[in-house]
Amino acid sequence: MAFEADGQGAAERPRPPVVPRRSASLLLVRDDPLRVLMLRRGSTRGAFPSALVFPGGVLEVEDGVAAVAHGHAEGDESAALRATAIRETWEEVGVLLARDPSERLLTGPQVPTPEAAGAAGLGGVLGAAAARLALDDVVPFGRWITPVGGKRRFDTDFFIARAPDEQEPTADGVEAVALRWVEPSEVPSLTSEMLLLPTLMNLRRLGSFGSLAEAVEASPRLPRIAVTPTVGFDGAGNPVVRIPAEAGYGVTEFRPRDQGHFQFER
Repeated sequence: MAFEADGQGAAERPRPPVVPRRSASLLLVRDDPLRVLMLRRGSTRGAFPSALVFPGGVLEVEDGVAAVAHGHAEGDESAALRATAIRETWEEVGVLLARDPSERLLTGPQVPTPEAAGAAGLGGVLGAAAARLALDDVVPFGRWITPVGGKRRFDTDFFIARAPDEQEPTADGVEAVALRWVEPSEVPSLTSEMLLLPTLMNLRRLGSFGSLAEAVEASPRLPRIAVTPTVGFDGAGNPVVRIPAEAGYGVTEFRPRDQGHFQFER
C-alpha cells in the first residue's frame, strides 16, 4: 500500500474520499525453508508500479459467480474474495489452486497460462480438468485499507495458502515482470525494494511462524481488524504512519524514510 500526499492547497475545496475497491492478495507459501512467492509490478502499471508484492487484484463480478457455483451463498463476500485471490494468482503467475475429482491439486500440465487458455479463460481450464477452485485451501491472514486521502484506495483481504508442489510460477510479463521466493528473514536486506506497508507487515507476520502449517492453524485466532493506517507528522514535520496495536502486528508506528520499511509515494 503506497501513501499519496493530497497535494491539496489551502484554498482548494476538499474532495470527497475515494471509496476503496474490494480486492484480494494471496501469500503462496512453501516450507523448508519457509518462503513466499512475490512478484515485481511492471514499471508502467497503474497501481504501485515496480513494487514487490504478492499476487492479487480487485474483486470482479465473475468471482462472486464462481463462489456461488462452488456451493457458497450469493453475496458471500469472503468466498468471492478467495476466488479473486485464486483467479488473480493464475492470471499473474500461472499458478492455479484447483482440485480434480479425486481432490488432488492440479499439476503443471493441467494448467495452461491465461494466454494459452485464450477465450475459454479460467472456466475452460477448470472444465477441461473437471476441477473446482480450492477455495477451502485459502485462509484469511489480514485486511488492510488504503488511508483516507489517497487517489487510489483498496480494501484488501490477504490470504495464505500452500503453493502447489507440481506447479511452477512464471511471470506474465505485464502485471508481473519478475518473480522471486522471499524468506521472511530477508526483509532487513530488502532496503532497495519498494515494499508497501501491508506487504511488509504480512511478511513479518508470516515470519513469526515456524511453518505454513503453524500459520494456517493460527489463522482463526488472528485479529479480524481492517487496518486503515493514519498519516500524520511528528514535531519536526516528518511524516509518521500509525496503525492500531489491536491489529496484532507488534508495531504501531513507521517513518517512511526508515530503511527496510516502505516507500512514501508523493
